[in-house]
Amino acid sequence: LNCHGCGYSKTPPAECPNCRSTSLRGIGIGTKAVVSLIEQQYPKSRIVRVDRDSARQNNLAGFEKILKSGGFDFIVGTQMLGRGIDIDSLSTVGILNADYDLLKNDFNSRERAYQQLSQTAGRAGRRAERGQVIIQTRLKDDEVLGHIIKNDYDSFYKDELAARKKYTYPPYCYLVKLECGFKSGELGKSKCESLAISLAKQKGLTVLGPSKCYPFYKKGKHYWKVVIKSPSRKSLVEIAKQLDYNWTINLDPFGIT
Repeated sequence: LNCHGCGYSKTPPAECPNCRSTSLRGIGIGTKAVVSLIEQQYPKSRIVRVDRDSARQNNLAGFEKILKSGGFDFIVGTQMLGRGIDIDSLSTVGILNADYDLLKNDFNSRERAYQQLSQTAGRAGRRAERGQVIIQTRLKDDEVLGHIIKNDYDSFYKDELAARKKYTYPPYCYLVKLECGFKSGELGKSKCESLAISLAKQKGLTVLGPSKCYPFYKKGKHYWKVVIKSPSRKSLVEIAKQLDYNWTINLDPFGIT
C-alpha cells in the first residue's frame, strides 16, 4: 500500500483489522488492473505500463526510449503519458474514466478536463495515418466533450469565460488559498473559523470556508482551508503578510479543492 501524498508504505494486511475477515480484494481501475485485463484478453501481447510507481524504477528518458522503440502492442498509463511524449505508429488512444476532472468540485475543473483530454487524444495519429480516439464517459452530451470532439477551442473558451464571470472566478477576481494543519483537527477548524469571521468584516472580500482540505489527513496532521476572493490582488497580499507561520499561503492557486 503506497500513499502518493506522503510516501508512506506498508504491506497490505492479510485480514480486516475490524471484522477479521480474510475476504479482501483490490478494486478500482488502476493501471495494474487495466494491464491484467489486457493480459487476459490478449495473452501474447507486449505491454508497457507508465505511471508514478513504475517511474520510480525507470526514469522518463528510459520510458521514452522504450516507447520510441516500438517493441510493444499496448501502452497503459496515467495522465503523465499524455504530456508531450511523441510515440511513432500510435494509432488508437483510449481514455478511461474521462469524467474524473469534469465532476470535480472546482472552478477550473472543466479547463483541466479540456487540457488533459485534448492533450491525450493528440497522442494518436501524429503521422501520415489518421488516428482514432475512444473516450469512456457517462456524460456523452457534456459540452466540454463536444468541444474536444470538434476540436473547437474557441467555443470552449467563450463558454468557460461566461461561467467564470457568472460565479466571479478568475480572471474576474483574484484568489488566495490559506491552509493550516495541526495534529488536532478541531484546532485547525477553530483557527480557520476565526480567520474567516475576521475577514468577512472587510469590504470587498468574499470568504469561502472553512472546509476540509483534500486530502484532509496527511503526515500526522489534519488540514483545513479558507479561500478568499477579492477584486484587488494587493489586498490579498496584505492579508497573507499578517498571517503567522502556521499557514500555508497559495496566492493565485490553480485550483481551490
